[in-house]
Amino acid sequence: AAEPIVCDPVDVVWDEKGRMFVAEMRDYPLPPEPGPLLSRIRLLRDKDGDGRMDEAVTWADELDHVQGLLPMQGGLLATTRTAILFLKDTDGDDKADVVQPLYIRNEPGHNQLQVSCPRWGLDNAVYVNNGLDGKEIYPADQPDQKLDFTRLNLRYDPRAKSLTTVSGAGQFGASLDDWGRRFFCSNRNPVMFAVMPLSALQGNPFAGLTIGQEDIQEPGAAVWPINMSHTTSAAHAGTHTAACGLGVYTGDALPDLKGNLFVCDPTAQLVTRNRVVPNGASFTADRVGDKKDFLVSADEWTRPVNVRNGPDGALYVCDMYRRFIDHARFFPEEFSKTNYMRAGFDHGRIWRLMPKGGKARAIEALPEGTGDLVAELENPNGWQRIQAQRLIVDRQDQSAVAGLAKMLTGSQFPQARVHALWTLQGLGALTSGQVADALSDPESGVVENAIELAAAHFAGNADIDQAIRKLVDHSSTRVQMLAAALWLGQDQTAPALTDAYAASLKAHPDDLWLRRGILSASTTRTGAILAKLLGDNGFIGGE
Repeated sequence: AAEPIVCDPVDVVWDEKGRMFVAEMRDYPLPPEPGPLLSRIRLLRDKDGDGRMDEAVTWADELDHVQGLLPMQGGLLATTRTAILFLKDTDGDDKADVVQPLYIRNEPGHNQLQVSCPRWGLDNAVYVNNGLDGKEIYPADQPDQKLDFTRLNLRYDPRAKSLTTVSGAGQFGASLDDWGRRFFCSNRNPVMFAVMPLSALQGNPFAGLTIGQEDIQEPGAAVWPINMSHTTSAAHAGTHTAACGLGVYTGDALPDLKGNLFVCDPTAQLVTRNRVVPNGASFTADRVGDKKDFLVSADEWTRPVNVRNGPDGALYVCDMYRRFIDHARFFPEEFSKTNYMRAGFDHGRIWRLMPKGGKARAIEALPEGTGDLVAELENPNGWQRIQAQRLIVDRQDQSAVAGLAKMLTGSQFPQARVHALWTLQGLGALTSGQVADALSDPESGVVENAIELAAAHFAGNADIDQAIRKLVDHSSTRVQMLAAALWLGQDQTAPALTDAYAASLKAHPDDLWLRRGILSASTTRTGAILAKLLGDNGFIGGE
């Protein structure tokens, strides 16, 4: 899609009907004064089926710096400068007649650095970035119930209508991989990862653990633009100055890119490609390409700002296509006065990335039947899986339970098994036996989710406890860390666990996050673990 069909796109999503919605932040960097709010949501259509959008309808307008969209409950969740909104078209006229504020932000200090990037998690909840400027937020109907989310991201449960804080503090750009692992970015931090859940950080009050995220790529990593254009920091030239729009590719049209992580940098007119590689209990994001980035343009107006997965398995890039992309307040006053900082406000592009010579698949609605939606959980394209799960949980149709239980034990596709777990949980039908069995799944990503489910819903269960104790020497150190941090701290006396923790620390002495996980689980046994290690001459360097 391109202007005039789309202008200033910062996000693109598709609902279960296959309809394409675009968030247009037309008031960037500052709206003209005076005047109405300019941001809007547009519904785009490809009427002739040639793969290019040729019709646009304004679905919602006069929004305040709209920054993110997510299909939810027959409508859209939208993040704006001052609020998290729910919008819905109830009469079928292609215009949102419900615009309901869910949560409010008062007097944000910066137009851009606000809550953004709503993303569905496997746990049937929505994750939202802090934006960096986020401090307090409150329910629209309860202004006295303020939630402090300084330096933390948010988790919204649409069924419980609750908002809580989670590990991480992203700016603009967030994504989850097939296993629900959360990645995000900020301008100088191209790839961050929520390594340890907030509940685990709080497990041991004596440990002093406060930060659950880490940079898994060097802050200010080098980029390789064709042109060096205007930036607000000459000292940062040639490095990430505006990393944003991070996205993990979970589609199936580009198999060589599966699981890769992409980061936009609009000031350099490029998108980087990164391979996510296990690194103990965490990961590293390794750049792909020798001094050559994945997508690079010589056009100084090209401004990629977001990467999204599509229902056709393709990778989509939102390009604001602006002359200047930095906020006017960060440029010298003389420069801002002599240059039109909104140049390009009536332009925009959305790029679809497909295999060379390949033909885009038609985008169709998800099936209506609940049984058919269960079958979609085995779809190789991640978009279909997460949307099918969302619809099944929305319906609360218990006829899905038998098929989900069968999938949990019989599917050869591990991603389907993890979706089956969380869909059963969302239907209130998940059993402790199913979780105990999942703890021995051959795919470590499934085991990670089973640990999270066990800790959240089956605390104290004896069968699960025995299954998790077996994970202390699991081949995945991430599984070891989560087992310790989320579950095994319930027992502070068992000598076998003390021995196992000491063995893990000896085997992985340089794994910071494994140490933190064990520390979180060891409110009273740290002395015993230390004594065990000090008594091991081989560990402390003795003969």
